[in-house]
Amino acid sequence: MKKLNCPNSAYILILISIIFCCPGLQAQKLPDSPITKISRVELGNYYMKKSKNQKLLGYALLGTGLASFAASIGLAYDESNAAAPLLILSTIALASSNPALCSGSKSKGKAEMLLREPAPGESSDDVMALAKRYQKNATISSIAAWTLFVGGLTGLFIAADDGSDTGAVLSTLSMFASLPVWMNAAKNKGRVSILLKKENVPVSYKANPSMPSIGISIPISR
Repeated sequence: MKKLNCPNSAYILILISIIFCCPGLQAQKLPDSPITKISRVELGNYYMKKSKNQKLLGYALLGTGLASFAASIGLAYDESNAAAPLLILSTIALASSNPALCSGSKSKGKAEMLLREPAPGESSDDVMALAKRYQKNATISSIAAWTLFVGGLTGLFIAADDGSDTGAVLSTLSMFASLPVWMNAAKNKGRVSILLKKENVPVSYKANPSMPSIGISIPISR
């Protein structure tokens, strides 16, 4: 069996693409709206629908990337010139699926907090404790995701130098395993943004420019 000789430039492209497309680097902000206020349920439903659309796009990109990657591997064994373009397409699709899926998870986290039923007698201290717990979970998940991703990426470079197909496969699996961990971190960050009232909402700033946060501009009553 021929050994797959994947150039180092492909790994560099993966690194650059995923770092620049890495989730959580930019804060989300809803577009302005002619309405002056919006209920928690309406905003929660908005984020839930947005989450489904973002995840649908993410999984479509992930599927395209995996299919293109598998095809490029097969063509590379046959020493076909079409392997390189498919590898580039796979890299772009896989890198783009990461932020799309994580954005969907973040939106779902926001929706969950907006649509949740507060516990009887829940105080501001209880909400703060919940936010701290989600923030801790997000931090742990982010560290774990970076560990899997960087470990896998390092393994790819080592495998490329050693010509080890087994090492390349294991390193690639490690990088793919980081995706659900990224998504979990993003979901918790979305929860925290709502609980700590850090999320901008669609309000008419012309009508009332003092409504920059969810705690002020959204009525609590349903």
